[in-house]
Amino acid sequence: MPASEPATAQVPPPLRDAIFISYRRDDARGASGRVYDWLKIGFGANAVFRDVHSIGVGRWRDRIDAALARCAACVAVIGPRWADATNLPRLHESGDMVRHELMTALASEAITMVPTLVENASLPGEQVKQLPEPLQPLFREWNVRTITENGWEDDIRRLIQEIGEATALPVQPDFQALLLSVAAAEQRIAGLEQEHRAQRDQLEASQRTIDELRGRLAEAPSGERDRLSEAFAALAQGNTRQAEAVFEREHAAALRTAVDAACHVGNLALLRDVGKAATYFGKVLQLDPEQPEASLQLSQARFSLGDLDGAEQAVQRGLELARARGDGRLELRALLGLGDGQLARGDGAAALTHNRQAVAIATALADQQPADPDRQRDLSVAHTKVGDALLAQGQPEAALESYRHSLAIRQKLAAQEPASSQAQRDLAIGLERIGEILLWQKDFDGAVDTSRRSLAIRDALVERDSGNSNAQLDLSIGHNKVGDALLARGDGGSALAAYTKALRIMEELVRADPGNSQWQRELAFCHNRRGEVLAAAGESEEALMAFRQGQAVAERLACLDPDNSLWQADLAFVFDRIGAAVQHQGDLEAALQHYQRALAIRSALVARDPETSPWLRDLFVSHLNVADSLTAQNNPEAARLSCRKALAIADQLLSCAPDDPQTRFDRAEAGYKLSAAIAADPGSLSAADAELLNTSREVVADLRASGWPMPHEAWLRAMEAEQSEPDTSERRLA
Repeated sequence: MPASEPATAQVPPPLRDAIFISYRRDDARGASGRVYDWLKIGFGANAVFRDVHSIGVGRWRDRIDAALARCAACVAVIGPRWADATNLPRLHESGDMVRHELMTALASEAITMVPTLVENASLPGEQVKQLPEPLQPLFREWNVRTITENGWEDDIRRLIQEIGEATALPVQPDFQALLLSVAAAEQRIAGLEQEHRAQRDQLEASQRTIDELRGRLAEAPSGERDRLSEAFAALAQGNTRQAEAVFEREHAAALRTAVDAACHVGNLALLRDVGKAATYFGKVLQLDPEQPEASLQLSQARFSLGDLDGAEQAVQRGLELARARGDGRLELRALLGLGDGQLARGDGAAALTHNRQAVAIATALADQQPADPDRQRDLSVAHTKVGDALLAQGQPEAALESYRHSLAIRQKLAAQEPASSQAQRDLAIGLERIGEILLWQKDFDGAVDTSRRSLAIRDALVERDSGNSNAQLDLSIGHNKVGDALLARGDGGSALAAYTKALRIMEELVRADPGNSQWQRELAFCHNRRGEVLAAAGESEEALMAFRQGQAVAERLACLDPDNSLWQADLAFVFDRIGAAVQHQGDLEAALQHYQRALAIRSALVARDPETSPWLRDLFVSHLNVADSLTAQNNPEAARLSCRKALAIADQLLSCAPDDPQTRFDRAEAGYKLSAAIAADPGSLSAADAELLNTSREVVADLRASGWPMPHEAWLRAMEAEQSEPDTSERRLA
């Protein structure tokens, strides 16, 4: 019997338990990195390959072929430059890595192909025909998936679910919860940006920190994954402490990574604790003094704290470092930061100079890359900043021109990216600025119409994403802007309805996150606005109730951080409003007490920062309010003393800005009220006092002739009534 032949060994097919990502580095590196992170979070850190660097050393073709032999799916990440004029010819070259990856994957019956469009990319049929013939089945035979920026959460969830179903690869059980937490955290970070460019810079820096945390989550072993998962869940609720702790441990443990760790702590702390953010950006600069980004972040944190001197020092250093590095975008940021600080100090001329320099840089950068929306947006922001500086100097027509330049860019970007919430929001803010100018020019119908157009965009953004708290905040601000325009037009009832809508939104937001100081501040603004319109309607009790609600919020914030100048100024403002309300009710003593409390706060702010014009002007207003109250109590001597103090401040401000119409108007008011207080004693008005009165009248007449929009002030009406009586001056001199 013949010997039996030995059995042939059966070699099992390779186990396919992984996913391969193919991408073009100069096309969509950022998007492919996010997809890579989420695939690792969804399927496990060891289950995803991305290019030759993630699959070890050796001949790249061999390494790619070996990796693909393990893969059940190949995700081809395709951005707008994947097959452009530069990269299409590369796909026709036999030595091109992307071509080899995709041709190898397409040749395997065991690999599910997942072509995935990102960054608004598209590949129409005519463009597919231009691809090498072996690559065309990627689009003709396989379903193409799209991941959009606005729909990222839903799109990535669907992508991972479909890959899991097609390949039978298990999805991690905590994937859904992590996706929700990280998305909510990113949404929370996006809330840093409101109307100022400085907040956009904070947004970008904080987003880099979220990206770093997400990358660590993708690579983390189970124990660390649990800690990072908890950090993201807390961050989604506005609590950054656990996420900060991740980097604080690293900062303390190793100098090598301490600089980056301190940056990340600072970026996260911006969400809840600007003081801590400033401390950690300071630590970054102690370890590495040559970091312009950290200098600019430190400047913005100090600006938010009301530390204008510290902010200016940091931004000047950032500007020096940016110029030394030759980084135009950082120089642009620094110049706009300087302009913000100078505008806060009341130095509109210096702010205008730096903002115009920023426009020149932004224009050059945009011309270099006209298709880059970020550079176009930077240019629109710079034009807006120029408009702000011009408006502060009393040049509304020139400001309107700058705002229109900015709006034209924003309209173009919004038309190019109708699905982009950021582009739509920018458009709403641009319209809002135009509405403010129309309000200044007393075109009340135009202001109402423009404000409502801005509100309609914000309303649509909330409809698009009703759970987005930042969109809700924007909607509240939009209702307030419409209310301002309606009130100026004389429609107090409609203004009150708009302010009430804004208030209700803010109440819901604060109820959901009572620790958010920014929202608390907006809530106080809403109460104060309602109080003002109620006071104008003669509803003194309801007005006083609204002001006291605003006071309660302002006092909480002021106690939370006594060194925050902005919060102290907010509290002084509401004391003024309560003083006016109780004075209208006839309680003159209570009115004087509230005016004096506001005066004490403002005196402290000026003592802390005597060069800041807004604080000086607020102190001027307080002295006049005290003078008015003393006059009402028939105390002309004390009233005269307060008027002289106000006049001295007005002279100080006028010496710095002799042509500023608001400052000239303020001095005219102080001069008139001083002469009125003196004239309360019969025969006490001297020739010099009469000259002061005449000068005030001449300034008012000049401002009126110039077309400057005169406010509706009671003292102004009284002065003009006196001018209609020819013997008034002689009678007061008698």
